[in-house]
This record gives sequence, C-alpha cells and structure tokens, in this order.
Amino acid sequence: SITEKGFEPESFTIVAGTEVVLKAIRSTENTCAKELIVSATKEKKKLPLNEPIEFEMGNLKKGTHSFYCGMKMLKGTIKAQ
Repeated sequence: SITEKGFEPESFTIVAGTEVVLKAIRSTENTCAKELIVSATKEKKKLPLNEPIEFEMGNLKKGTHSFYCGMKMLKGTIKAQ
C-alpha cells in the first residue's frame, strides 16, 4: 500500500526461490510515489490512485531486492532468505 507515510509495509521477508508478485495500490494524492520501480526486473509502472497494480517478479534469489518511487525518495525492500 502507498499511503501518506510511504510504502506500508516498507520491507518484508520471503523464502528465497519463491515466486513473487508484488501488488500495490496508491491510496493518497499526498505522496511522491506516483510510479513504482522494481530493481529485480527494472520494470516501472504508474500508480493510478486507488487502482491496484501488480509486478511479476519471478523466483527471487537470496538477497535484498529493492522497490522505490520514480524520484527514489521512498524505498522498500524484499529480503529473500
């Protein structure tokens, strides 16, 4: 979720090798996060207000994978263990 506080949650942990679909919905106009970029796939998508979007990330290898707003002011992480 993208709120006035930023990404909520801003980080989470998964089992490495798990297929991941990152789902997000922007619920406020009061954020710079009007688009989302996922480092694992280098994919960028616009975040329309109150419309869910999905990123197919595939099977994430062990490590920390980032996602962030288009201005790189807000950042979140997925830790694959």
